[in-house]
Amino acid sequence: MSLRVPIQKIMSKIFFIPSFMDKQELRILCRDESSASRLWMSYMQSGGLIFKDRSYDEAFTEIGSALQIAHYQLTITNTPTWRWAMRLVESTNLTVVILGQLGHQSVIEELLVAVEQQILALPNLKDCPPKRDARWLCRWCKSMNCKRRQESLANLYLQNKPFADSTQAH
Repeated sequence: MSLRVPIQKIMSKIFFIPSFMDKQELRILCRDESSASRLWMSYMQSGGLIFKDRSYDEAFTEIGSALQIAHYQLTITNTPTWRWAMRLVESTNLTVVILGQLGHQSVIEELLVAVEQQILALPNLKDCPPKRDARWLCRWCKSMNCKRRQESLANLYLQNKPFADSTQAH
């Protein structure tokens, strides 16, 4: 199996910048919060459905696009929100699961460290629920280094209904 988007494209040693869509396209499609939100949800849902069909290469591209949208939304504002930080972590989780299914376990730790560093570099997140903050999200990222956790989450994605945005309650 070969990935359509090279793994190296999602990683940067200096700064985490996922790259699945053209930057100009991203700016146009994410012209406002509502458009970005609908687009993120669409990519997550389609990626989840494709993942359930075990078409991991295609799922990787879809979920990677959702990851890029979440990252973009966090970096274009001076006051990033909990919702977009949570979406970044959710997109990362499914990306990690897909990378594991594709046999790319070796890049998962580096990806998770990059996402953690990105989250910690954010100013205070707006609208955090009680007892939740950037450090809580980083602990969630760290937990995804566990192969058993990855397999458990993969089984949940394979067995459950299409992806539902858990940030809606926040």
